[in-house]
Amino acid sequence: MEVMKISKRKISVSECKEQDIIAENIVNKNGIMMVAENTVVNEKIKRKLIELQVADVIVIRENESWEETARNSDPLLEADFSKFKEKYVKRTRNVKKILDNLAEGYTVTGETINYIVESFYEDIMKNRRIIEYICRMENMDQQTYSHSINVSIYSMMIGKWMGLPGIQIRDLMKAGMLHDIGKLKISKELLEKTSSLSPEDLEEFKKHPVYGYEIAKNIPDLHTHITQAILMHHEREDGSGYPIGLKGDKINTFSKIISMADLYDNMIFEGNNTMNTPFDVIRKIERMGFGYFDIKVSMAFLSNISNCYIGAKVRLSNGDIGEISGIIPTNISNPIVKVGDKSISTADGKISIVEILGKEVSLAQ
Repeated sequence: MEVMKISKRKISVSECKEQDIIAENIVNKNGIMMVAENTVVNEKIKRKLIELQVADVIVIRENESWEETARNSDPLLEADFSKFKEKYVKRTRNVKKILDNLAEGYTVTGETINYIVESFYEDIMKNRRIIEYICRMENMDQQTYSHSINVSIYSMMIGKWMGLPGIQIRDLMKAGMLHDIGKLKISKELLEKTSSLSPEDLEEFKKHPVYGYEIAKNIPDLHTHITQAILMHHEREDGSGYPIGLKGDKINTFSKIISMADLYDNMIFEGNNTMNTPFDVIRKIERMGFGYFDIKVSMAFLSNISNCYIGAKVRLSNGDIGEISGIIPTNISNPIVKVGDKSISTADGKISIVEILGKEVSLAQ
């Protein structure tokens, strides 16, 4: 069965063919665009990608059946994930130490925060599977610390998709890492409460952006747009957010980006060991509409996030194991899944993705 006439897929640069169309901008580690979206691949472009040390690209192919690839079972990819996981755990510990020290009133230098952000920035810019890898970290304890790392990474990606310069993306990552620091001033009992919050509890919880702002403004060399982002990350375009109830252009851009990243990660990991698939969450965000989030941020996020899971192994609702082989631009929450030599559309609702999988599941299952 052929995949639809036009579809996207993530492939290695070595697999690129002439007349493939680059599906998204390719930037270097400084955020400078090197190959533009919609560029048609030829030998010159392919050589350029190799020289830039680009590992994978998302391409569009027209009027062609995609051939089966064993790329997802490549041990090199699993080794890459293992390396990411090791660094992720180490950096979670580092972030925990920083946030705990700040919450207890100790001084943390801007250089310390810069060091962690810079190490993340370099790795993420080189790794085009970073979003898929985060989704595979579901066994991590989804506390403030790992959530802060995830929001920092998602915020970075949104900033990249919006074309922000490298220096702003780095500051955005700092804001993402520190956005929930105010929660460490709220009692653990309240944060871990599983029943509905009382009006008093809710009022106290909604103070965490203010608590975070008060802590962050004392960090040396931290720009005001970072501290403002911490204060405003729960504000919403329609004024329904907190702690101030700001609307539209009264909310700074960093806050708008972090609010999207924060919601996405929280909806993936809902607590009580409940984990939604990325496509469940994308569907929910689409239903929220653009009145809740800034339209530029929403468009940048929704038009790119699905593509990050192309090539990922998944379990379907009928028990089959396959890999995401394509995203339909007009229906990004319902990807095409390759199972053996068949391509299955999830758009009709009869079959859905229920889990993103790791190496331990064989495609031959």
